[in-house]
Amino acid sequence: MTEINTATTATLPQPRLRLAFEKAKPKFTALIQSDLLPMNFDPLLAVSTGRGALKQIMKHREAILALPGFNAEHLEQLETYALAAQYTQTTLLAADTPPERFAELVADATALRQRLLNDATALAQRGLIGDGPLQALKGPIGFRNIASDLGTLSILLRAASVRIAGKTCVTEAELDQAEVYSDEVIADVGERAIAPAVIAEVALERQKAFTLFLTTYDQVRRAVSYIRWNEDDVDTIAPSLFSGRKAKKTSSDVAAPQTGATPATTTNATPVAAAPTAGTPAITPVAKPGVGLPGADPFGN
Repeated sequence: MTEINTATTATLPQPRLRLAFEKAKPKFTALIQSDLLPMNFDPLLAVSTGRGALKQIMKHREAILALPGFNAEHLEQLETYALAAQYTQTTLLAADTPPERFAELVADATALRQRLLNDATALAQRGLIGDGPLQALKGPIGFRNIASDLGTLSILLRAASVRIAGKTCVTEAELDQAEVYSDEVIADVGERAIAPAVIAEVALERQKAFTLFLTTYDQVRRAVSYIRWNEDDVDTIAPSLFSGRKAKKTSSDVAAPQTGATPATTTNATPVAAAPTAGTPAITPVAKPGVGLPGADPFGN
């Protein structure tokens, strides 16, 4: 038995995407259908933007965690959720791609079926094998037909091996290969038949993982917006995950508090953002939050 060289494997990069996926899975699996965000945005662009912002966001870690009402898990698990979402995107792409070998397999199987059929037909014409089984062949149209015909031809020719020895070019290796192709084609056809259900399941998993990532990032971005109200640089630190979307102050927003001044009370702690434009997700982008009384929960409604 070969021993694993632990000294070598210990230095290899860990599979961060898969590990993050496994860690986040219980969290996003618990989401229900009504929680889910539509996948009408570029998934990899959203992930790359979010991951790229992490370094700048973490510079403000202490201030963010000090905010009353802020859930520290949002900040601590943001990178994990981003990696998990990225993993589900690549998983879906893999599930949605037909086996690369399938087209080549069918072409090779079809060619072998035709060669064996030609030889078997010649042998039948000389009375060396029965013609009946050949008439029962289903034909070259359809993957299952090709697999079935290969199985029939291999059995027929193998059973007549003594009579046809030295009278045909058919080899034992070709008959073995015919059986292998018959098995592989049927197996792959079966996998392709259930592929839509598998893809739908993987797509739902991706939607849940991205919902967890996007809503978590949204909460972190709200926190950055709150603590950086005067600087007005939330889009530099934690940019929108959706290209072309930028939160701006409006006349309905409460003015940012001045240093040393008591901020005004507002009845709307979080202004309502404009309706999403076409091609962007339904999630409401983070607008500049209004400022409540000192010590108030910036994340409360």
